[in-house]
Amino acid sequence: MTSTTLLSNTDYILLGGKDLQHACLAPDGVQTLPELFAYTARKHPQRPALSCSLDGVLCTLSYSDLAARVRQISDVLRERLDQKTTTAFSGGDPPVVGIWFERSTDLTVAVLAATTAGSTWLPFDPDAPVDRVKACLDDSKATLLLCDDAHYDRSCAVLQSIHICNVARFSDLAGDGERPHQRLSSAAQTYTRPHDPAYLIYTSGSKSEFPDVFPKVSDFGRLQFRTATGTPKGICIPHVSALTFLLSESTVLGITEHDTVWQGFSPAFDMWIEETWISFCQGAHVVIGTREECLDTSGLGALWRIRDVSVVHAVPTLMGIMAMDGSDDAGVPDNVRLIVSFIFHIALSRRLQCMSHLT
Repeated sequence: MTSTTLLSNTDYILLGGKDLQHACLAPDGVQTLPELFAYTARKHPQRPALSCSLDGVLCTLSYSDLAARVRQISDVLRERLDQKTTTAFSGGDPPVVGIWFERSTDLTVAVLAATTAGSTWLPFDPDAPVDRVKACLDDSKATLLLCDDAHYDRSCAVLQSIHICNVARFSDLAGDGERPHQRLSSAAQTYTRPHDPAYLIYTSGSKSEFPDVFPKVSDFGRLQFRTATGTPKGICIPHVSALTFLLSESTVLGITEHDTVWQGFSPAFDMWIEETWISFCQGAHVVIGTREECLDTSGLGALWRIRDVSVVHAVPTLMGIMAMDGSDDAGVPDNVRLIVSFIFHIALSRRLQCMSHLT
């Protein structure tokens, strides 16, 4: 019996010690995440930006195509937000827009459109319980819940008891954007400010030993903790902090426009932000893993080989499962040059480095 190597090349693992010698500076005129994406789209218009398998058909968008679609959706979304609230773009905090989608190209387009429209995006896991979605929307005082068709009925159920938040179906926004007479022809120009909250991430709501009240951390994020244990707790990350972190990480990891980055995390987890936006920092190609693809751990190695994935963010659990899989398609293919993990057990690290072909 033959088993393939999980990792035969020790360069797959970045063990640390690679410090930045100089601060990573954003390109001229780039102070926010939508400005970063727009800059990259202008710099690499024909490079592939997103690809995703839909009903067995691989669909790919170039940076130019993706930017055009984002502008289309964000125009309609901005109009909806302007009609809903008078404070959205008048100097106060940006409106919060919930994002509830299946793993798809539309999910990433929705996030880009929300931030381009000047709002703070609040992502939800596709399988998030209705009560959790309601609690987070209520706590964040969200203005809008943007969803796909698969989540529309649940979104309407959530908002029955939240009167300040409306639901918008992505397919309706896309349809409005395709009709020129309904698009904004002379909308007032709006700006996302560097210290505006870019996105909100909520914890699981489990009991914590942290104090009940945290001070505002103006340069890193606005921590919003609730006194009742078991309640989801949220943190706002401003554009300036997210931009600095993402530019630094993409530099440390050596991401370039020639990389293909696997997008496999839940959008409600901050690792999704990393795998997506380090790609947009440098013009890399984001390969979106669908629900079915991400659940099929035994087939991930073969899929990464077929899609020519070069960078993967993964939790140790996933790598451990792949290490134990004895099928012929198991393991990480040679085209994967880097695996990024926020926690990496030393025993697994050694195993990934030392495993060789077994006969």
